[in-house]
Amino acid sequence: MKVKMWNGGAITRGKQWQISVGATSVRQALELIEKAGFGHMGAHHFKDYYAPVWGNDMKGIEPAIGVWGKPDDNRHLDDPMKKLV
Repeated sequence: MKVKMWNGGAITRGKQWQISVGATSVRQALELIEKAGFGHMGAHHFKDYYAPVWGNDMKGIEPAIGVWGKPDDNRHLDDPMKKLV
């Protein structure tokens, strides 16, 4: 099954993160986001706030199943995305 890609924001421990998700379905993406520590997210929220793109921050990273992220603040603008799950 083909890996689909999404890009959006998530909050954990009061900190905003920029994340990219690779999954075969929205259901799998939601499970991975929760497993990465961002808590439960509903499908409607995901579909409304996540773009179906890999994102500029993922340049050079092959699409695969998992969650990549970095804190979404000025100190981390140029940091590479790190695989979280």
